[in-house]
Amino acid sequence: VGLLDSLLMAPDYTLIHDFAFKFQDERFKVLRDLADEAAFKIIEKLKQAFLDFEEVYLAVHVPPFEEVCIHDKKLMSPNLLVHFCHKRLGDQLIELMAGKPNKQLVVLAGHTHEEAMCKPLPNIKMKVANASYFKPSIHKVLKIS
Repeated sequence: VGLLDSLLMAPDYTLIHDFAFKFQDERFKVLRDLADEAAFKIIEKLKQAFLDFEEVYLAVHVPPFEEVCIHDKKLMSPNLLVHFCHKRLGDQLIELMAGKPNKQLVVLAGHTHEEAMCKPLPNIKMKVANASYFKPSIHKVLKIS
């Protein structure tokens, strides 16, 4: 399994221009740089949102916590996590929310396609919806009042 995990070639890696025609180490550098940039922007936006709101919903594609990275009803191996988890964002979310015990963050994600939930801190709830390729479904309807 370890070797197969490391040879994973997701369709994104050939279809997205930023990744296409790059060797694995080059592709991972691009991914890390984009992940760092995205995490920084997300944390800055959350800091602003928490000035006005007690509870904030964050929708991301890639889950930031490995506890919800499930494949075939099992936690993904470390080699797969590099493709399916935005750990840097998760670490930064924990750092941010540890300093905001009276605020609530709900993180909604997809990407792994298996329903999962975790609470990395009492004030962070992480949910991943179930999904199938070419068969979109509604996980839940979010009503904001």
